[in-house]
Amino acid sequence: MAKTIDGKKVNVDLIIRELKHNGRYNLIQLIILSLNMLSQPANILAILFIGMKPDFQCRAYDNSSILPYEIQELMSSSSSNNATWLEYGQCSVNVISSNTLTNSTILSLPCTNGYTYVQPKSNSFISEWDLVCGKRAFGALSQTILVIGMTVGAFVIPYFADRCGRRPVIIFCQAAIWVCSFAVVFIPSLVPFLVLRFFIGCFEQGYSVPTATLALEIFPTERRAFISMIRGVNWSLSCLVLGMSGYFMRNYNWRYFALLVSFTATVFIIDILFLKESLRWLFVNNRLDRAKDIIRHATKMNNIDFDPIWHKHVEIAGEECVKCDILNDKTTTIPLMSSNNEKESELEKSTSINSLFTIEPPPITIENTTEYNVTPEETPSNKDNPSSLTLFTDPALRSIMLIQIYCWAINSMSYYGIYLAVTSLSGNKYFNFLVTAACELVTMTSVWKSFMWFGRKKALIGYLLIGSVSQFAAIFINLYVDKDSKYVSLEIVASTLGMFGVSGAFSAIWGYLPELIPTNYRNSAVGFSSCAARVGSAVSPFTLLVVSIIPWVPPAIFSGGLFLACVLVLLLPETRGRQMPQCIDDVRAWSREKKSQDE
Repeated sequence: MAKTIDGKKVNVDLIIRELKHNGRYNLIQLIILSLNMLSQPANILAILFIGMKPDFQCRAYDNSSILPYEIQELMSSSSSNNATWLEYGQCSVNVISSNTLTNSTILSLPCTNGYTYVQPKSNSFISEWDLVCGKRAFGALSQTILVIGMTVGAFVIPYFADRCGRRPVIIFCQAAIWVCSFAVVFIPSLVPFLVLRFFIGCFEQGYSVPTATLALEIFPTERRAFISMIRGVNWSLSCLVLGMSGYFMRNYNWRYFALLVSFTATVFIIDILFLKESLRWLFVNNRLDRAKDIIRHATKMNNIDFDPIWHKHVEIAGEECVKCDILNDKTTTIPLMSSNNEKESELEKSTSINSLFTIEPPPITIENTTEYNVTPEETPSNKDNPSSLTLFTDPALRSIMLIQIYCWAINSMSYYGIYLAVTSLSGNKYFNFLVTAACELVTMTSVWKSFMWFGRKKALIGYLLIGSVSQFAAIFINLYVDKDSKYVSLEIVASTLGMFGVSGAFSAIWGYLPELIPTNYRNSAVGFSSCAARVGSAVSPFTLLVVSIIPWVPPAIFSGGLFLACVLVLLLPETRGRQMPQCIDDVRAWSREKKSQDE
């Protein structure tokens, strides 16, 4: 009789532990995924270096220039008692008339002779294409187009990562980003530049979402908090590299920096050669042959015997799970596997950086059941055709998604809103950029520790509360503290605490959401949430308009919105110490468990 194995029932955490997640295989996979993160801040933040706002003024008229008719008339009518000369401003040429008493501007015209720049014109695409004065909006439009592309990419591409696998989508999107970013080096004008920026944003979300998901899926439950921190650390370190590169290339043509940015996406070559598919995705989609090949490869790299692992955790466990499912339908519930939630929670609390690749696998307990003959006709169907709409049609998933979408949107709006509201730091902009990136490292470390000490839900609520309370304090500071007062520094303190809370919450939800969603819907869920975050970031610049009229309104919006997010997160289940859900039934079981605990 042919053996029937249901991959959805295989406990992948146990396999990963048996494979020694502290071995070479997982370490290499984590390094590859970290390299994939390099191109994310490089493409998103490259605008700060290739699109720097230059110092400029109208180009002076010389002997080869043709003066506008209006200026010729005024200059020819000047006399010894009424001298006339030209004054060149940033966006206008002013005709100044002087008599014995006063000077006055009698005519102002746009810069018909072009512009002259303090720095070399090739240092920025803003200066190369004269995107200043009346065209300055086109410079900012390039980043808006990128955000629109990111929104579209987050909405569409993650679905294919759930259907086709994480690896092919990551490789395709990285290769597409390389093509687009490399093409930027040679474009002659603004319009093709904007088109390429759209596709860069689209494909950036296409690979960043499955990359973050895959990083979580290749490690067992007790390591997910640390891996969530790794994502934030990768972002911060990438920003540090980007800032240093921008400083050393500040006097070069902006196209050279764009070429450097394009090289970060060449990691797709490494992906093709060495990146492996998620075992969780393979098992839940019953791709057992591919899963077997990857496990065999991992055991070879880690010097482990393959046969015992496959036999114990796939053949025996998978068959027993199928038998239990059939018996459950006919008789009663039969326990199959002991719960390791409490043990996994304790393991996670004791995790440190040094122990990430040193801890030994915990003991595994499997309760044997009586042998039953199972015929192929009795085996449940393994067909699963996931649809992204299931995230909103299934009650258990719908509540999670609506809460997460709101949290992502308010976090993104608050983060960029607070950032834009804070007065820009004086001094070297490259130094300020590096300091900001370094400060993010501190926040990421605190998120990791909070995850281990308090769990996902409490940690997220804590960061949201810090952001909410700090912005609530900013309301009174704006109302009662004069700008010339010695207490004006309190506004900086409130903004700094707000940034700490909101950036910590943003990092926390990146790690929390994938742990709430089943494998075949995980990337789509993160994609929808990331799409909401893009909408939030697009709304945030408008808060600057409100600040100039009623300064306390934006902090009030941020404070109230973040506090509401705290209340909504209370409705979510805790995921610390739990294996990531493989199917919707796992999420429904969590919901039933939470309801029974609340009662």
